[in-house]
Amino acid sequence: MAIFELTVAEKGPRMKEATPDASSEPDNPWAAPEYSMGKDGYPVFPAGRGGLAGPNGHYRWTGFNLSMPEIVKTLSFHLGRPVIDATGLRGKYDIDMRWGIDVAWLLERSGHRDEIGDLPDSGPLGPPLLRAVQDQLGLKLNSKKGLGDIVVIDHLEKAPTEN
Repeated sequence: MAIFELTVAEKGPRMKEATPDASSEPDNPWAAPEYSMGKDGYPVFPAGRGGLAGPNGHYRWTGFNLSMPEIVKTLSFHLGRPVIDATGLRGKYDIDMRWGIDVAWLLERSGHRDEIGDLPDSGPLGPPLLRAVQDQLGLKLNSKKGLGDIVVIDHLEKAPTEN
């Protein structure tokens, strides 16, 4: 299946190593964070707090004390395919990255073309996620074929219900 292999980019990682006194509990990238909107159209999280949010296609991910498995898990979710860590990086990192997704394109592709007119003009989009990973984290996502988990349902029956 199609996967991404995550490697260190040519110029090396650009992520800031987490400080030794950083919390041993990283922010949960799956929790709904509190944020306000910055003038640039990207979310702004409270000082010292991280999160991941993307209203109107302007995504920002701020995280503290993140391991490579946590970074890979979040990238896999947002890329829609498995990401395999081939960086060799073993530390903990603080990140702050921004990227853009064309929401109108997503609505059109998902059969919701009639909702495109309701979108507010949120300004120019940032770089796509693949470019943001390379430019802002110093990592590179290489598209490859590889092994991945697939769930196959070979039989399904509807259970009778009482009226």
